[in-house]
Amino acid sequence: MKESKTAYAYLIEHMQEPSFLKVWDIAYDFIRNIPSELCDELHESLNRGVDVLDSEPLLQMYIYAFGKMHNAKLIHAFNHLQDRVIKSDQIEIVDYGCGQGLASLCYHDFIKEHNPLQQITKITLIEPSPLALSRAELLCSCFYPDAEIIAVNKSFDDLTTEDINISSKVLTLHLFSNILDVESYDLHHLIQTITNLLSERNEYVIVSPIQNTLRTQRLKIFASNIGGFIYYENYLDKRQLNEERDWTCAVLLCSSITKQELDESECDQVFEEALSYFDKKDNNLEGGESVALLHRLKYCAELGDKRCQNQLGAWYLKGIGTEQDYSLALKWFQKAAEQNYAAAFSNIGNIYQKGLGVEVDNQKAVQYYKKGSDQKHSDSQCRLGICYLNGKGIDTNKNIALSLFTESSLQGYAPAMFMLYECYLNGWGTGKDENAAIEYLKKNKIGALIVIERDVSLQDYISPATKVYADLTSPLLGTIFFPNSPLHDGGVIVQGDRITCAGAVFKTSMDPNLNKKLGTRHRAALGIAEESDAIALIVSEETGRISIAVDHEIHYNLSLDEFRMMLVEELKPKTELFYDADGAEREGEDDEI
Repeated sequence: MKESKTAYAYLIEHMQEPSFLKVWDIAYDFIRNIPSELCDELHESLNRGVDVLDSEPLLQMYIYAFGKMHNAKLIHAFNHLQDRVIKSDQIEIVDYGCGQGLASLCYHDFIKEHNPLQQITKITLIEPSPLALSRAELLCSCFYPDAEIIAVNKSFDDLTTEDINISSKVLTLHLFSNILDVESYDLHHLIQTITNLLSERNEYVIVSPIQNTLRTQRLKIFASNIGGFIYYENYLDKRQLNEERDWTCAVLLCSSITKQELDESECDQVFEEALSYFDKKDNNLEGGESVALLHRLKYCAELGDKRCQNQLGAWYLKGIGTEQDYSLALKWFQKAAEQNYAAAFSNIGNIYQKGLGVEVDNQKAVQYYKKGSDQKHSDSQCRLGICYLNGKGIDTNKNIALSLFTESSLQGYAPAMFMLYECYLNGWGTGKDENAAIEYLKKNKIGALIVIERDVSLQDYISPATKVYADLTSPLLGTIFFPNSPLHDGGVIVQGDRITCAGAVFKTSMDPNLNKKLGTRHRAALGIAEESDAIALIVSEETGRISIAVDHEIHYNLSLDEFRMMLVEELKPKTELFYDADGAEREGEDDEI
C-alpha cells in the first residue's frame, strides 16, 4: 500500500509538474537539516545501495547520495533505446528491485521530452523492502496518475510468474538498475521466471555499477539467456557522464521478440550487419561487439530466418563471436537448406568436401553443389565446376566445367571469372588460346596498371610496394589484378622479364587539360610517364578499354593489334648493332645511324 498521510506524501502529492530533480531537492532539504555526524552514519549504512532500506532517513539519504548518479546513468541508457520503444503509443513498465521507483521516475523525465504523448498503461514494482515499495507506489502514482500500479513485495528468489502479469498487446519495458550484478540471489531463477512470462515485445534496460568482471558478466549471462539480443553495450565513467563524482557504470540494452511479432526489417538489419562483419578482413573479436551481434544473429536464426541461419553457420564455421564449432555450423546450414536456401547447399558441400568435422565425402559434396547450382547460385556453380574439372566426386568433364564457370561469371562471381580465365589459358574445355584469355579479361573489365621500367630507375616506387620477384606470366598478372585480390588496386612494375613488385602507388598527373572523367589508374599511368621513360599499360575497369601512357601522353582505346604493335615499337632497344663497311660489328645510338 502506498505511503499516505505523511509530510513527505503531502509534498509529493502537491508537487507541480513532477520531475526527478524536484524529488532530489526534497531529499536534500531533509538531509541538510540532519547533523553531519548522523549523515555520515546514514551514508555508511547504505552499503553503496546494496542493503535493504528500512527507515525514512535511509530512503532520503539514498536519493541524496546516489540519486543524481542513478539519473545520469539511466538517462544515458534511455537515449540509446530503439525507436520502436520511444515512438510506441503505449507501453508497460516492470521495475525490478525498484527501491523507491527511481528508474521509473527517470523514464518519466526522458519520455516527457522525447514523446510526451506516450501512455504508460501499467507499472509493476518489485521490491523486498515494504517501506521502499510504498514510497515507490507513492512516487509512481504521482508521476503516472493514469497508470495501473502493481506492487510486489518479494525478493527475486521468491518471485513467481504469477506475480507479474504482462499484457500481450503492448511493448513491455523491463528496468534493471543496480540490481542484476548482486550475487546474493539466484540469477538463473530470475531468468527462468522472466522467460516463462514473456509474450510479444520486450525491451530491457540494464544499468549496474562496475565492481569486478565476474559481477559484470552476470549482465551478459542474463541477456543471453532471456532469448534476446544485446543491441547496445557500453562502459561509462564520470567523464562520459559529465559529472564530477567518481561514477562507473555498465549499460546493456536488449530486445526479445516472439516469432509471431517478428518484424522482418529487424532480421534484415541483423543479417546485413552480420554479413558485413563477416566480410571484414580482420574480424577477430574485440570487446563485446561480435558477441552481441552473435546473440542477435542467433535470435533471428532461431525464429526461422533462413538467411540468418546460414550466416550463423558461417560464424560458427569461422569462429566469430564464439569458439569455432563445425557441428553447429553444419546444424545451422542444414536448417537453412531445409528452407531451400541456395547458399546453404554450397556451404554444406564445402564442409563435406573439406572434411570439416565430418568424414571427407566428395560425392555428397557434389550432391549439395548441384542443389545450389540448380538455383543458379554462383558459388555452387563454381564449386561444382571445379569438381567436374578435377574429377572429385564425379566423372571429369571439362566442357561442363567451362559451362558452369561461364554461367557463374556472368553473375559477376570473381572466382568463376578466374577459373574461366584459366580454362581459356590452358585449353580446358576449349582450345588453348592466350589471346582469348586476354580478350576475356578485357571483356570482363578486369582493371590493370602495368608499368615497364626502361632506363630511368623506378626504385622509389618499388621500395614501399609488395615485392614479387617472379617471372612475368599471364596467370600471375591475372591473379594480381583479379577483382578483390589484395593487390588489385595498385600497379605492378616490370623489370626485364620479371614482375618486381605489385601494389605500387604512383603520383597522379596534375595536367589541367586531362579529361576529368579519367580515373585514378589513367592519371597514375600518365604521372609515371611524365616523370620517367617508363611505359604504362592500362586496362580500364569500367570500360575494358586498353591504353598506353608513354612520353608524356596517353594513347586511348587501342585495339589488341594496335596495342601489340605500339608495345613492340616502344620496347625496341635504343642502341642497335650495325656494320661498318669492313663488316666490323659495333654499337651506336639511333640518332647516329
